[in-house]
Amino acid sequence: MKPLKRPWFRPGSHEGPSVTWVYLVPPWLLFIMALIVAISLSTGGLLLSRRARRHGDEVTHNDVAGPIIATVGTMLAVISSFLLVTVWQEYDGAAATVVQEESAVADLFRISMHFSKPTSTGLRVLMKRYVDNVVDREWPDMRLGRSSPLAQSAILDTISVLSGYQPRSTSEATLQDHALTLATTIADSRRARLFANQQGIPTFFWIGNLLLAAITIAFCFLFKVRSLAAHLLMTSGLATVIATIFVLIALFDYPFRGDSQIRPTVFLTLQQRMDGIVNQSN
Repeated sequence: MKPLKRPWFRPGSHEGPSVTWVYLVPPWLLFIMALIVAISLSTGGLLLSRRARRHGDEVTHNDVAGPIIATVGTMLAVISSFLLVTVWQEYDGAAATVVQEESAVADLFRISMHFSKPTSTGLRVLMKRYVDNVVDREWPDMRLGRSSPLAQSAILDTISVLSGYQPRSTSEATLQDHALTLATTIADSRRARLFANQQGIPTFFWIGNLLLAAITIAFCFLFKVRSLAAHLLMTSGLATVIATIFVLIALFDYPFRGDSQIRPTVFLTLQQRMDGIVNQSN
């Protein structure tokens, strides 16, 4: 049976459209753009609605709009809060995955010294190659949703070397099992890191949230406030809060993209330690 063709799918990318374009814009500029759009639309809609409203309608509008905006606003608050908490937990989990991956690489690099040569030298070279490719190639590629095949090749070669190693004693067999466990942990952690950089909030979820936000702000237009300046301030304030939450959700949705991405700090430190060990051995 032939596989189902999906023209929008590309290997190495997430399945379906998303809002990853926001990561091409600096966070401060994205905040400014979102606030300008939200405030302009909300205040412009308010001014148009006040001009179109007939005199004396404010009492009826206030009585009807109050319960409705409370219901819609509660739904929007619950969904937005849930999304913000979820993306932050995933962001924090992705950072923990990076630490786990780096720890496994460091441990494998250290215990590789206890293997007999040339296996010991080969494992150290592969681990150094893996870290160099992760730092110099894969991390910049992840900003665009891609990965480095060289890093993948390095860890697969490591597993191959360890699997083909012939232990000469019980202690070496135990060492081999531990090294294979660490290599598998590295591969699994890398896979989890790349998956976290591909899996985001679906576009239709964004559309639904934007629709709820638009309805919530639109119901503010139906209230009558004696002071136009106060009405404008309250409406634009609500739009500002909603826009800020949406921007925060977007920035943390993909943890390894944009200027808010998780930095390879632990890998950079490990890379420096590896360089020092290699230079001393030479």
